[in-house]
Amino acid sequence: MASSAIKLEDAKKTLQELMQSLDWDEEYVTIVNADESMQNTALKRQTQQDELHAAFKAASRTLEAARSSSTRPKAVPSAEQHAVAMNELQTQRISLAKEISDWEGSLANKEAELSALKDAAKSLQETDPVREHAKDLDGDVLRLRLLKELGVEPCLEDGKLDRILVRTQSNDVRVVDWDSSKRQFDQCQKLWQILAE
Repeated sequence: MASSAIKLEDAKKTLQELMQSLDWDEEYVTIVNADESMQNTALKRQTQQDELHAAFKAASRTLEAARSSSTRPKAVPSAEQHAVAMNELQTQRISLAKEISDWEGSLANKEAELSALKDAAKSLQETDPVREHAKDLDGDVLRLRLLKELGVEPCLEDGKLDRILVRTQSNDVRVVDWDSSKRQFDQCQKLWQILAE
């Protein structure tokens, strides 16, 4: 009986340590902080994307202005120089378009990450691991085991409680007849008195 009591105490201690190690508020704060960080990152990227888009439009306007000019005064660069400038602007335009595309892809990835984190946060808020574990346990078996550990063992006859074997503190075994016509409270009081002997 002493070894069973030690096992029960070990189990209690393990459950208490497990419950102390879980900090749902901290997990929630971490997810909220990640959400805010993602929003800030998305805002910065949107600003950068807008700047790149404005630069892209400016480069496009410059390119179109260069193309529309058919006659060049002497102060304007030569056709070869103009072609080089147009090529540079075209290259810059392609580079900016690629950069915008990359930022949009990165933004889409971060939005997917944020969505996954929000789903995980919602899942963590909706689950209760203690309650989930309690569903898996059979309450009757636990109660009977607890009673047996206390020194109380019910005896059934034809599926009904007939008598109870009670082991006192002095390690004597006493038989108590269970009378279903009497109040359960009175009979339980009697069991506690016998256990204390």
